[in-house]
Amino acid sequence: MTQSADAVAGDAQYITLMPSLIMAAWHHKKLSPDLAAMSAEQISGQARQFASREYLHALYKGDRMTAEERTKVIADVSRLTGLSKAFVANNNLRITLDRFNSELLRDAHEGLSNSDARVSGFVPAPAGGGRGGRGGFGAPAVAIDFNQSRLAGGFQTAYEAYLRRELTFNGTGIFYLSSGGVSGFTSTGSDDASLAGAFARNPNLRLFVGVNYFDLSSPFYATEFTLAHLNVSPEVRARNITVSHFESGSMTYADSKAMVKLHADLARFVGETASRK
Repeated sequence: MTQSADAVAGDAQYITLMPSLIMAAWHHKKLSPDLAAMSAEQISGQARQFASREYLHALYKGDRMTAEERTKVIADVSRLTGLSKAFVANNNLRITLDRFNSELLRDAHEGLSNSDARVSGFVPAPAGGGRGGRGGFGAPAVAIDFNQSRLAGGFQTAYEAYLRRELTFNGTGIFYLSSGGVSGFTSTGSDDASLAGAFARNPNLRLFVGVNYFDLSSPFYATEFTLAHLNVSPEVRARNITVSHFESGSMTYADSKAMVKLHADLARFVGETASRK
């Protein structure tokens, strides 16, 4: 689901993004042994706790932090994200997605995929930058989502097989959408307000939300923030909203392990919904 405007406005955007950065660093083994040994559920829990407490308080205080407080939060952000203390300090504790993607695997000249932070790829130096030093590494002229590029061939093959075998289409005019499908999509209105209105009109509406830990395009904590601030009755919140978490990127169905859990969770959701009628 789309995050509410409040989840990605002002300092809230850094707070709701932080747990996703921590999960990406955890997956790429950039954290200390004690953190690396945690399960996805354990590290995500610690990430939420840090973002909603110490990190939130630090951004709220701003320049009112003491030198000791600032030193501590810089060290803690560095420890949980795998970024250097100097990098965190130079970015004034506010780590944007593009800066994180360029920095986490900088030594390997790699960047992360926004659609699945577990997937990385080589990022060539910008034109004229050379490769002699760290200064030559940066974002390419055209952003690359290595995960989508990796999957594109399989989708195209499956699509053509479906046309030829299932639909028995024998024509030659087959067209493929590139760059992840339809681009330039913009949403009008407020999705979370519309959803709250739908629940008000139909209290029996049931909602299933799949939250993906490694989807940087839709940070999981921003989705949780949106759900926590959804303007619905206590009864609807307790009975009508089901949230499932997956160790996957944006396309849960493209991950064999996550897909099994998605199928089971959806089947249970549909079964429970049907039994209430």
